[in-house]
Amino acid sequence: MIVVASSWNSLTTWHPAKAGALTAAASFVALAAILYRQLSSSNKAQEDSIPSPEGSLPFIGHLWKLRKGAVKKCLQWQDELGPIYRLNLGMGKKWVIIGSPTVAHEILVANGSMTAVRPYQRPIHDILTLGGKGVAFASPSKGWRMMRSALSALVNPKNLEKYSTLLDKDADDLIGYFLSHNGGNVNPELALMRTALNFVLITCFAINLGTLDDPLFRRISISVEEAASFVGVSKEARTFLPILGNKFQERFKDYINNRHHPLLREMMAQSMATGKECLVRTYHELRDQGIIDDDDIVVAMTEIMTAGSDTTVATMLWQLLILANYPDVQAKMQAEVDEFVKKHDRLPTFAEREAMPYTIAAQKECIRFRPTSYFGLPHAADRDINWRGNIIEKGTTIVGNMRALHSSTELFEDPEEFKPERFLGRPAATMFSEANGDVQNRTNFIFGFGRRTCPGIHLAELQMFNIFVRLFQKCTIMPGLDDNGQPIPIDLESLSSRSFVSPPAPYQVRFVPRV
Repeated sequence: MIVVASSWNSLTTWHPAKAGALTAAASFVALAAILYRQLSSSNKAQEDSIPSPEGSLPFIGHLWKLRKGAVKKCLQWQDELGPIYRLNLGMGKKWVIIGSPTVAHEILVANGSMTAVRPYQRPIHDILTLGGKGVAFASPSKGWRMMRSALSALVNPKNLEKYSTLLDKDADDLIGYFLSHNGGNVNPELALMRTALNFVLITCFAINLGTLDDPLFRRISISVEEAASFVGVSKEARTFLPILGNKFQERFKDYINNRHHPLLREMMAQSMATGKECLVRTYHELRDQGIIDDDDIVVAMTEIMTAGSDTTVATMLWQLLILANYPDVQAKMQAEVDEFVKKHDRLPTFAEREAMPYTIAAQKECIRFRPTSYFGLPHAADRDINWRGNIIEKGTTIVGNMRALHSSTELFEDPEEFKPERFLGRPAATMFSEANGDVQNRTNFIFGFGRRTCPGIHLAELQMFNIFVRLFQKCTIMPGLDDNGQPIPIDLESLSSRSFVSPPAPYQVRFVPRV
């Protein structure tokens, strides 16, 4: 209080002309605070059992408390307030944060028809998606359903069998690249990006990538990373208080309109010129029927390219780094691969995953231990939802706190421990089937909930399996070496500055050939 009084006195002493304005402003804020408390108390009866952190202010709500790190603060609130809580993010923006698998299932799956829409977030809606077009961020409509259906048909388990040769070759090329460093330090990010992107480009654009030096690959990888850096959680203050982010939004708009979307339109034109079947051609047929337009296509392809590469890469980066820290887990995976190869004289396919229970368990535990998203894609209530007698009002943004969900003792005993054995003894269910089944059988939540579950979940799981079995047949992942030849400590806490997903901070490991 002394500091506040001193500051106020100095302002009135040295800037008397401003004192009246400051007094008026202070009076306005005080009046607004009184009105805010009165309005809040009128709704208290229906919101009592869903707690909210203290310190919400008029106009800005809890935003000021998120300024030093939204992710860490939301985890703290989850610990303090329990499995679900409300946030006021200013200007009438209400959020509900969920950290319980059971609660998430009840709200986002059991009430899936009421939570399938996406909330309005200005940079994403107005700039990235050209007014809410595309697949990932768009709300349900006839065009959205047909675009999503076409994408789902492309990446469903049955259809992916047609691409087994391509997927196997991409995985072989990746392991070959790792081995080409002869046990030296490798930052695996670009090579993983090329592997993930190649399948997307062949099936969606009928374009085949070359090596890591391919100019198109360089352009795409830079564009994907830049796009992701604009739209993450760290930008929420700019999202909900646009006046604070005018310069940011102008830079974002310039980037999307003059660099990112032109690249996508160029690739789409190249795709159509090939005359080959691909997703772009399917979407053009929908356009010719008047169901969607060109902007729908360019936004959808942006989303597919980003989700099909950036998220997969972040997941694999965590898996490689985690396993470098657990050589005993690698040894068990290697023994399992060796046993299968000895018996069948070939590597297992994903359809034979039941013969690889420890490998599957380790893959799932890596994802649980370090989920690659802070909050996933947000949902919105398109009508009032009655959840256990509490009203989640229409327009409320609903998100899952991924770190909290994957550390929930509802499903995971000793969640802070990395323990693949926790998933042994279960049926070798795919993550695709888990996402649509009983919440008690789910091993991760990063691919979403209910009607907005990511359609590419099976593809991601298949790619990871193909890489794992080849990698552990031929390599052991070891920490990188510093300039003195000493192992660089594995850091499982530091995150990359990119904000759409949460990959680890850049690192180097060694892929040492097995003898």
